[in-house]
Amino acid sequence: MILVAGSRGFIGQHVVAHLQSTGRPFRELDGDVRDAANVTAAAQGCSAIIHLAFKNLNVDGKGFDTNIVGTQNAVNAARQVGGILGAQAVTDLLDAPKVEPTYPQDNLRSRP
Repeated sequence: MILVAGSRGFIGQHVVAHLQSTGRPFRELDGDVRDAANVTAAAQGCSAIIHLAFKNLNVDGKGFDTNIVGTQNAVNAARQVGGILGAQAVTDLLDAPKVEPTYPQDNLRSRP
């Protein structure tokens, strides 16, 4: 059994679709990833946790708790049930502004 946290997000929806198409047993985390007891309870019987529950830090002020505390809860739950933390992703980086390098491009050389 695989626990998917953040299954309704952009990447999570694709992960769930893939798990469904391959017939892999999974459950979606129902509730707040910031609630350690909730994450641990959901992880019971799972051999892996795919943690994709993240928030943009600028949206509602809950980003830090969701990103840091939620990740810690997923790590702790994986330890408690003897599973592994399968994946993490931060999709709000897709909305980040492009940053130009501060060094000339000709300084980028491949190294042996």
